[in-house]
Amino acid sequence: MAAAFDAHRSPTNRWARPWVAVAVVLAVVLAASGCDPILHPSQRTVDPYGGPVSFRLLSGDGRIAVVKSTGAGGSVPGAGWWLVDRGTGAATAIPGAQDVLQISGDGQRVLFYDAGRVPTIWDQGTIRPVPVSVTMSSNLRFGVHTDFFVGQVRRWELATGATIAVEAVAPRPPDLTGATYGGYREAFGVSDDGNVVWYELKGPSRCITRFVWLDVARVEDFAFCDDPVLVAANGSSLVRLLDFVAIDQLVGLGGPSRLELVNSATHDVVALEPEAPNAIFDGVVLAPTGWNLWTVEVAFGGQFPPCGTMNTPPCTGTIASRDLISMSGVETQRFPVDPRLQNGSAKARYATNGGGRFLGYSVDAVGAPIHVVDRLTGTDEVIPVSGSGVGGVPAISDAGDVVAFTRFPHVFDYPSNWSGWDEAEADMAGGATIVGP
Repeated sequence: MAAAFDAHRSPTNRWARPWVAVAVVLAVVLAASGCDPILHPSQRTVDPYGGPVSFRLLSGDGRIAVVKSTGAGGSVPGAGWWLVDRGTGAATAIPGAQDVLQISGDGQRVLFYDAGRVPTIWDQGTIRPVPVSVTMSSNLRFGVHTDFFVGQVRRWELATGATIAVEAVAPRPPDLTGATYGGYREAFGVSDDGNVVWYELKGPSRCITRFVWLDVARVEDFAFCDDPVLVAANGSSLVRLLDFVAIDQLVGLGGPSRLELVNSATHDVVALEPEAPNAIFDGVVLAPTGWNLWTVEVAFGGQFPPCGTMNTPPCTGTIASRDLISMSGVETQRFPVDPRLQNGSAKARYATNGGGRFLGYSVDAVGAPIHVVDRLTGTDEVIPVSGSGVGGVPAISDAGDVVAFTRFPHVFDYPSNWSGWDEAEADMAGGATIVGP
């Protein structure tokens, strides 16, 4: 079932020059080919809820699924971690895997922890060790890490094992020669083509976020370091999560009240602030292409802890999600959200496709459906999920034609409780055309 509605659209920023050309090209493509809603009427159960198999990851091309099993199931012959070809049904074991973290867009490489919690890559059947503390590109072809002995950033290539000393291409500023690097959730990564590397340098008097283009020895420095920060898989943009507001310190409820989408090549900034007087942004997701971000505006009011005791005011705090938002360099769109989020009775988990056209989200409530929102056509498709809730984040392919998910049995949505493999697939023969990001 899909609801079509007019999304509230508004221009975002007159400075966003690099995105305007992309928007013009996209508009020409849409006008020439038409843009039909991509719905998912074909639903199937690959492995039933309550069985030994649980779906975990989907490759960007929608061809390969990663599943975990405690025994033989409908899609795999035994326990362990498996790669399953959705077209042929062929199952390939991932030897030694204790926890799979990531799959490449083409399904040819998988990053996992072995029994000793050592990160390892399965590369088309070959097991390859990776450097200590490496951060891999989204396609798992390149990594970036710091050399322990010389304290320098190095780019590493999976296929050859060759490294490039990034800081030989981009020497540090004199006042940051002794700087340390950013840590968890901070800017540190490499693009899928291995050409763009980004990292933070923290010195005694200032801190910068640096982007380096290796092919042309280009360096762009930003006079900030943020925690957390999101960087697009191609290195074209980043999202700053700013002005955090703590709503309920007892349970750690809070979030940023300002977002900035920053072009890494031109430094152009597009900012987003809530429309409600007291609100934060939740579930910020940046498209791998860097074209746009998705988030939800959450409004709050009343008294949160400390409250409800003899010495504190009554607890009157309320939370309600207002809008699902898509923001690019040229416009901001607002969409309605699931009623469970509107009344503040649940939280959601979000995932976007490769170009950021679609956002799939599920609500952590038993029997809650999956929503697939299309920013180009303004459709909000509701995929029903009977009985149990949706475990984790529903996966959506880059083309937006496949949605896959697992389930959980009760209110405790932990991976150990996940079970089953369900899918909803688009009927591309019905005339739908996949265009644009």
